[in-house]
Amino acid sequence: MNKEQLAFKRDLFKKKQTFTLPFGRGGVDAWECSDDARLCGAPVVSVLMLAYRHEPYIAQAIKGVVRQNLSFPMELIIGEDCSPDKTLEVALYYQKRYPEIIRILSSDANVGARKNAYRLEMSARGKYIAYCEGDDCWHDADKLRMQVDFLENNPGYGMAFTNADYFDVATGVRKKNAVPFKPDLWRDDNAYLSQLMGATTILPLTVCVRTSLSRQVINECQEVTDSAYAMGDTQRYLEIAMRTRIKYFPASAATHNLLPESASRSQNILKKAAFVESGKRLTLHYLDKYPLPPDQDKEVRRWVALRSLYYAYLCRDRDRAFEEKKVLDNLGVELPWKFRLYWMGSRGWFANILVSVLFRALDGALAVRRHATPLSTHLIP
Repeated sequence: MNKEQLAFKRDLFKKKQTFTLPFGRGGVDAWECSDDARLCGAPVVSVLMLAYRHEPYIAQAIKGVVRQNLSFPMELIIGEDCSPDKTLEVALYYQKRYPEIIRILSSDANVGARKNAYRLEMSARGKYIAYCEGDDCWHDADKLRMQVDFLENNPGYGMAFTNADYFDVATGVRKKNAVPFKPDLWRDDNAYLSQLMGATTILPLTVCVRTSLSRQVINECQEVTDSAYAMGDTQRYLEIAMRTRIKYFPASAATHNLLPESASRSQNILKKAAFVESGKRLTLHYLDKYPLPPDQDKEVRRWVALRSLYYAYLCRDRDRAFEEKKVLDNLGVELPWKFRLYWMGSRGWFANILVSVLFRALDGALAVRRHATPLSTHLIP
């Protein structure tokens, strides 16, 4: 940031706070742009919006928040992390339009997603926190009202989340209610097990949580702010599930934009595999931290090992495949036929090609038989 840009920002961002992350993970400054004279005094909900290089999307994200049908006050706090594009300019435009709602936090230099998220969490004034990153949006104007009403009337629950649509920005294709959900595996009163068993994926943009609970797990559980894990939300929801019930609403209320490259989605299979490997380490860590009964523990370890074996096949990673095969053997798991092929296909370049050709042939045959079978038939559900 040059001197002129810094001077411009300082003219608008006049309030400064410094936050200290737990577990010795450093501090982060937050310069705030807001209008104290017009800002609502006691918001019920604080909506937190991480924003970095989100110029094409952030206007839609902001509109989805400010258009919520509410009978109570809310605030939208945008954490703009010194984007090289015009994300900040767009955010400032909407802050002037909605000064009673919008606060913007920024700094003199990029601080990274984890520190940006922490200063947002600690700046929230509402009883509840909801999330919408600057490249996503809410399409249901009743999302917050539905979640807050439920949490207000059910004190035994600490968090509520919904399903979501996926919108592929490259193709323009929208998939409604796109997040898989297995009702037979979900239990409100044991969402910890449900998450580890793969009942569903909880996306941040679908969540509304009690602020006190969210802050508790952030400041007490070192995993939540640990950069050793590629993900920053999975561990938070596992910790919350150990402390309270979690409510799932099956209707989609938000849209997750699928970008060509993101932390959890990449065109590079090695990056995808690295993200999966980080998730595996996190899951195994939690099996040690909060142990499950033996039969449930075995099922989770089985699922994790099978998924890792699949990615070993995709990456032609012979060593990882042998490692996961050993884990499965020790668990007494007999490989399903698809995974036997993954195992064979990970053992060398030529074997990988043969197995890939076989899967394409099987997919083609199923497509003819069923008229509409996706090419990913052999992928893990």
